[in-house]
Amino acid sequence: PRIYELNPFASYTSYFMEWNTSERRIWRTLKTPYKIQAFIDALEYSGDDFTRSVRFALQEKKAHCFDGALTAAAALEQIGFRPQIIDLRAENDDDHVLAVFQVDGCWGAVAKSNFAGLRYREPIYKTVRELALSYFEPYFNLAGDRTLREFSKPMSLLRVEIDWRFGAEPVDRLGEILDSVPHQKILSSKQIKALNKVDSRSFKSGTLALTSGPPTGLSEVTGPASVRGPETGSHSKPQESLGYRHENYPRQYLPVAFAGGNFNRISRQSALRLSCCNY
Repeated sequence: PRIYELNPFASYTSYFMEWNTSERRIWRTLKTPYKIQAFIDALEYSGDDFTRSVRFALQEKKAHCFDGALTAAAALEQIGFRPQIIDLRAENDDDHVLAVFQVDGCWGAVAKSNFAGLRYREPIYKTVRELALSYFEPYFNLAGDRTLREFSKPMSLLRVEIDWRFGAEPVDRLGEILDSVPHQKILSSKQIKALNKVDSRSFKSGTLALTSGPPTGLSEVTGPASVRGPETGSHSKPQESLGYRHENYPRQYLPVAFAGGNFNRISRQSALRLSCCNY
């Protein structure tokens, strides 16, 4: 396997000791992006409509695609990659978030999803557009429509002022920031109109739940023993409730106002982005 050299510009040294003992134990087992993907796969899928910081995703052993992308970005940071994420924007479907990395100038990705084709990508894509296009075929909704329409520029998590690593409250604001990053269309209107439905074989293979642990040879990766399959209604439109489902978040992790039940409502557009794909 490739030996990943530390990036001298990454914040690996300054942040590693800020993780607690159990967190550092996890990071030490995740020596390659592929092992990071196996660990992310093993986390229980979260249907919550708020986004956890990495610390609490690790503590609860659960994540949805945004939680998972942040956790993957933190793990990639520990082996020397810049923590970066990109947004895949969909039509009549939910967005998907990837933790991206580069090896020899080529892009790869780690992602949390219960759709088999929306997870790991080897670092072989020369541009972010090539990487995004690799997700087009397996990106479909339950009606069988191919729904991927745009992708964002990579957003560096080193530049945001939100404590996405250790924060003691939901980091949903990060989703709004990502949504504001410039996005590039991948299809013309004519191409969209000409799209065919996904065939039954592709639909069945793409929606297979992950029912076992990490792939053979990765048993040493720390993580829950199994993963949960797609939940009823997954990969569907966001629920009408647009507020934080604060009753699902451990009370001791919430800021005072949030724990007291006083939380802000968010717009439907923000809810679509922040619910982050229910995959």
